[in-house]
Amino acid sequence: MKRYFYFLVLLFLGLSICIQAKNDCDFTVFLQNDSISESDSSCCYGTGTIIKDGAKLCIVTTAKLAEQLDSASYLVCNNKDDLAEKIYLKTLSESGKVQWHYHNSADLAVYPVEVKGTAKKLLKNSAIDAKILVDEKRKKEIEKRKEVEVVGFPIGYGIDRGLNPFIFQSRILNDVSQMPALTDGQICDIVCIQSCTGGACNGSPVFMHEEGKLMKIIGFVQRTVCDEKLNREPVFELVIPAYYFFDIVDKL
Repeated sequence: MKRYFYFLVLLFLGLSICIQAKNDCDFTVFLQNDSISESDSSCCYGTGTIIKDGAKLCIVTTAKLAEQLDSASYLVCNNKDDLAEKIYLKTLSESGKVQWHYHNSADLAVYPVEVKGTAKKLLKNSAIDAKILVDEKRKKEIEKRKEVEVVGFPIGYGIDRGLNPFIFQSRILNDVSQMPALTDGQICDIVCIQSCTGGACNGSPVFMHEEGKLMKIIGFVQRTVCDEKLNREPVFELVIPAYYFFDIVDKL
């Protein structure tokens, strides 16, 4: 009942339009920890993005979510028949352990897919190329007023017989800035977008696409900033720039 109430709130958010996309967002996966009780589950599920960088294949999400994903955690992706398939994270590691790699300042984590076999082939076929991530040399392209889309699974919704992630439309509110007060004192770049998911799409990729140009990922949703004096009304969402991905994967 509680999850259903939150879902209704999302549908009536006036700041964005939410539409569902089917079969064209297979690069996103749903992440969850089975060992956490349902009452505490809000902090242990979210969205991951499958990215290939040369020969490296990785799953990317926020560090805060990754910290909650232990050996009982799994991802859900679409298989070749567009049906939802569960894969435990530990089965993707050569050691059989869940080992995320974290950025030293930004709230971002990368999970390398090490093992060969059916699962890796499935994820590789769904992955997007790291070339579409906005790297640090191009961060000036992330400009205020530009329209973006957030792809993810709000409060765990968007999973039927196959994955059917939601797309939220939004807009960039600022140029890339450093805002320690909003990032728990950590010094790192941050982008703010118009609140669109109600804080329900932790780890979701944020896409910017302009007419006549290739779609680009500018970053990943960290969290929603709310006004504590206005019944926690969502104000804007923090996005961790995508170029921090390369800081992590280059060390793998």
